[in-house]
Amino acid sequence: MLLEHMGFDAIFGLLPYGPKWRRQRRVFHKHFDSKVISQYHPAISCAAAELAKDMLSSPERFANHTRNFFTRIIMRATYGLNVSADSDDAYIVGIKDVAEGFVEATVPGRFLVDMIPALKYAPRWMPGAGWRRYADYHRKKIKEVKTEPFQRVLKATREGRGETCIMSRIIDTLPPPEDPSRKEHEELACDLGVTIYLGGSDTSIGIAMTFILLMAMHPDVQKRAQAELDRVVGTGRLPTFEDRTNLHYVNAVLRELFRWHQLAPLGVPHATSEDDVYDGYVIPKGTLVVGNLWDMMQNEDMFPDPHAFNPERHIKDGRINQDLLDPISPNFGFGRRICPGRHLALDSIYLMATTMLAVFDIAPVKDEAGNSTLRCSFGGRLMMIPEPFECIVTPRSDRHAKLIRNLEIQ
Repeated sequence: MLLEHMGFDAIFGLLPYGPKWRRQRRVFHKHFDSKVISQYHPAISCAAAELAKDMLSSPERFANHTRNFFTRIIMRATYGLNVSADSDDAYIVGIKDVAEGFVEATVPGRFLVDMIPALKYAPRWMPGAGWRRYADYHRKKIKEVKTEPFQRVLKATREGRGETCIMSRIIDTLPPPEDPSRKEHEELACDLGVTIYLGGSDTSIGIAMTFILLMAMHPDVQKRAQAELDRVVGTGRLPTFEDRTNLHYVNAVLRELFRWHQLAPLGVPHATSEDDVYDGYVIPKGTLVVGNLWDMMQNEDMFPDPHAFNPERHIKDGRINQDLLDPISPNFGFGRRICPGRHLALDSIYLMATTMLAVFDIAPVKDEAGNSTLRCSFGGRLMMIPEPFECIVTPRSDRHAKLIRNLEIQ
């Protein structure tokens, strides 16, 4: 209820199945299909080089640098803008405000109107109607962050400057200004931009922070992955997407990362669009259906000793075991509602992980007795993300530090 009043009702992932949802999904898939995702690889590679430089200069800010990595990719791919998450750019400040508002509005019981829908008819002065001010503020803010960057790209496109990006490609296909459908097409493009950021930033950051935590907790896994990277990539450059098929153990680490922890253990609730029968059970249209990801990934018949972080379980004869369930796909949803940005997210996570492993050691902070102070704890409101933690990020050698310093940012 509140999300609708805040202006999130136009966001692709929250739309009910229908014509508007199909139009947004069609545009999403056009720009994020696996066949075209390689066009974003230069942006991801550039962000990876910046990540390495940032980690070298201020490793204690590893969490902030990780957030910047994904923000740079999303902003460059979507709007052709090279900005980071700690930028004072008006869009970044605004979209972070919007993202925080979205998360707050999803907390069960946080706002009375979600429990008593009739309050939507209450006048503003009435006790219990304070949610209206919250909704009005964010509706205005969402409109700003939807339109401002779109207008920025539109102006740059008209003037023949700026990077090619998702928005510029959409603008090139817009009907002429005098066409009655022009406004609708522009609105669709604006909604798409906000959806990309909201759907792709915090989720990818949560996975990346879990990866860093696990590498600090499992030095043996880290060392084996580094040995494979040294063998396949060498020590004179950063990993690339061309190396991916030869990095069997690293790919197993990423599979185990998604199996071992789920940001949303119960997934995103779905609703049946028609009556159905499954395993003898009648499921009426409109029934809420929850996919229990945690239970799937903790299935002892499929994944023995499921609580252990063990990448080797995904390896058979030196390669990825194709007979074992790939735990990555279920983490991105099911059916028509599967995350359309999953290919960009996975490519970004792959290059973040391989870059970190190739040139850095990740170690836990230790107390005076030499014991790790790391605590594996997860929390959050909308997603289960690692609680803030400390670790030590250092270049693997002077040679690796020199490689990082000599990296050129495109």
